[in-house]
Amino acid sequence: MDLTLHDVGSYCASLWDETIVKHRGDFDSFRQLIRTGSSGDDVTWDREKGVITMTSPERSDCYCPLVGRQQNTPPVVCNCSLGWQQHTWETFLQRKVRVEMKETVLRGGKRCTFEIHVGEPV
Repeated sequence: MDLTLHDVGSYCASLWDETIVKHRGDFDSFRQLIRTGSSGDDVTWDREKGVITMTSPERSDCYCPLVGRQQNTPPVVCNCSLGWQQHTWETFLQRKVRVEMKETVLRGGKRCTFEIHVGEPV
């Protein structure tokens, strides 16, 4: 894993901490915020398995505020998303999480899908 990009993703997510904290404890409102945001991701939470799944709509490229909108964003940028997901969900849930990339457009997929495995309290 590229720790530098992971750290950049964590930092970018931290800029939203105030908003994330406002939704803490209300998964449905947080899910709606994400769905209506720039990513348009659908978010589900299988509480029994302890897995949150974030799935983007189909697309041909991704958007990164540091890279901008361009064609052929390098696949390594996905490591930034791992950091973003980890920070966001650990802040929201106040629990450790492990993030797993299931599919990304930059690595040949039709959408981006991440699984967030919820662990122990922070």
